[in-house]
Amino acid sequence: MLMSERFFSKKLFFLPAIVLFLSAALYPQIMDQDIIIQEADINPVYEEITEVNIEETYNVEENIVEIIEEVAEESEEVEEAEEAEEVSEEVEAAEETVQPEETVQPEEAAEPKEQEPQVYEALALIRYKNSDTISFKLKISYIPRPYILGIGLASGYTQYRLIQPFYFGGYLEPHIGIPQKEFPFKYEMGGSEIPGPLIIGGKIYGTFGLCVFPFQRNIEFFAEIQSGVSLNMMWNTKFGSDSITSNLYPAFYGALRTGVTFKGFTVFLEGDYDAILGFGISGGIGYCINIASSSSRVDLAPPSLE
Repeated sequence: MLMSERFFSKKLFFLPAIVLFLSAALYPQIMDQDIIIQEADINPVYEEITEVNIEETYNVEENIVEIIEEVAEESEEVEEAEEAEEVSEEVEAAEETVQPEETVQPEEAAEPKEQEPQVYEALALIRYKNSDTISFKLKISYIPRPYILGIGLASGYTQYRLIQPFYFGGYLEPHIGIPQKEFPFKYEMGGSEIPGPLIIGGKIYGTFGLCVFPFQRNIEFFAEIQSGVSLNMMWNTKFGSDSITSNLYPAFYGALRTGVTFKGFTVFLEGDYDAILGFGISGGIGYCINIASSSSRVDLAPPSLE
């Protein structure tokens, strides 16, 4: 018992020293482990915070870039609008300064000069009749019932030079009217029946018309209006003591005539009206004799605009 107590007493004597030795030896390792543990606990949180901060930084930078781009676009639009306003103001100012001068610009004043030669060249192709004439015309007419055919021989004078391309003149035209075979009235002389009487008489009328040579010098186109007096009476076609005539009856006469003349020879067509005989259609031929002439060609030199 004594020895064991001594042994344990000796053991207990060295026990504090052993504990101190072990604590001194193990303390650095324990501290390193605590630090590692703390770092292991702290590092994930730090990394998350760092990532969040980085992401937020990137988002802020992107927002800043977007804001800068929007501001730049707005500034460009404002600059373009200002430039457009300046250009429009300059254009309006230029138009205000140019408008008073447009009426006197030499280029616009020169345009009629460029067109006038063409107009005069076109007019030069059209010639006017340059001579007064004496005309003779044979006319065949359809006249209303109870007559069927009229024959007239006209002669007259026409003045062409005074008011070219227009003309005027006067004509004298004796005529006869031939009745139908079945005349509605019967006439007797000395107990014997006589055929239907003729109409004899004449016309005195004036003409006014237009005459041009659109293609060449020898082909003339004309159109005219006629107005005058017609004188008519009936005749039984007998001569001497057997001749019977009615009273002479005046009436209004008018006609529209158009035709072509080639080297003096004329062909024409007309519609006419006689207040006694009514409406009729006529056609005929004729010949024109030139008795005075002058130049009819259009002057190609355009008039001065000064």
